[in-house]
Amino acid sequence: MLATLGGHVELTTENMSEMMSLVEAKKMRVLAVTGKRRFKNAPEIPTLKELGYNVVIATGRGFVMPAGVPKEAAGAMESALKHAHDTPAYKESADRNMFEDKYLGSADFTRYLLKSQDELAEFLKAVGLLK
Repeated sequence: MLATLGGHVELTTENMSEMMSLVEAKKMRVLAVTGKRRFKNAPEIPTLKELGYNVVIATGRGFVMPAGVPKEAAGAMESALKHAHDTPAYKESADRNMFEDKYLGSADFTRYLLKSQDELAEFLKAVGLLK
């Protein structure tokens, strides 16, 4: 973001919540969002798909534990995280910070990470950044 503000690079990718103050101050302009759909808090900003680019990139946030943690401990942590996710306080925070809110348990999150890794590698190969 600093390199873009300083004129050293032409664009950057950032989380919306982290740059909205700069957008509101007319220091930066949002060109598109990378998710599947527009943000309800900023419906005027198109998605990359709407602009003709077949790209969908979400920012995943997750928790991991060391390999070998007992299944009971991992299960207890997963239950606690699910409980926290389902609270009104978290929902309000996710909405305010423009998070695409989707909970995935450990098995689904593992599948998501593996799929994302494959999709990113395909994209990087297509644009010549990965051999």
